[in-house]
Amino acid sequence: MTASVVIPTYNGAPFIREALASVFAQTRLPDEVVVVDDCSPDDTVAVVEGVAATAPVPVRVIRQPKNSGGPALPTNVGIDAVRGEWVATLDHDDCFAPTKLADQLRVAEANPGLGLVFGDLAFRGPDAELNRAHEGWFRATVDALPKGALAGGGFRVASAAAREALVRSKCFPYTFSNMLFPKAVWRRVGGLDTGTTVSSDLAFLAAVTARCDVGYVPGLSASWLLHPASFYRTGGEYARVRDQLRVYGGLRRAGLSAAARGELRRVVRELAFERAYAERKAGNYRRAAACLWRGMWAAGPWPGAVLELAKLLPQAVVRKG
Repeated sequence: MTASVVIPTYNGAPFIREALASVFAQTRLPDEVVVVDDCSPDDTVAVVEGVAATAPVPVRVIRQPKNSGGPALPTNVGIDAVRGEWVATLDHDDCFAPTKLADQLRVAEANPGLGLVFGDLAFRGPDAELNRAHEGWFRATVDALPKGALAGGGFRVASAAAREALVRSKCFPYTFSNMLFPKAVWRRVGGLDTGTTVSSDLAFLAAVTARCDVGYVPGLSASWLLHPASFYRTGGEYARVRDQLRVYGGLRRAGLSAAARGELRRVVRELAFERAYAERKAGNYRRAAACLWRGMWAAGPWPGAVLELAKLLPQAVVRKG
């Protein structure tokens, strides 16, 4: 079984050396590393090339001709270029735990058909209280997943149960740095959704769980770094709401329990209303009306949206947005 690591990066010079070091410290080394630079104006490429000269595995750098605005496109470019059967993605400011690849590949190899596997996360950064909050959310979400035993020491989360967890808790593996998946599954779902900006991991998880079971491998997989320059912080709340509405509005409902379908309607409704408010505030009245209509179509009319739509329609008719 061959495995490749893909690292999308933009202005990653302060972090990527440590990220690469965590890959080279694996107890089971990958067969290759592909770094895709999303047209960084800093010296990210020079740093990677310097590290690659003495790396224990082949390291390739792919330079994008222009910045794409998010990690989805460069990640797709990297996955398309790799030769491995299995792919581990790593954000440029995160780090793998030493046994991440060995643990996850062991379970993946013993259980054909899994769409992806993930493990446990550590949270680090300057805000200790925020780290604890993220850790508490992650632990509670993973502990609540309905699991069946897998060969190799892991647990299976069935497709429908994983989608219900997605509705309740959003991206429960938390980050691409915590995932390992077959390249064939990436190809099967059409790659990462480049229509998303900050939530491509959520969109990918939704696409995979619509078709496949996933595996959970107890034990530390990666550490997630939250810092002021992180994409999590700089991506913007508007983009996050827009992405989540795109994902949840198109989430496959077949196989979901009645409770999960009700929760999904609530999530879509709230996201639609939140985005409509942001669009109206920006003067984009047609977009605001379209968001409200989409929310009503997905969740059924509710008094607040009907009243808001009635206010917006006259403006949407005469103004562009």
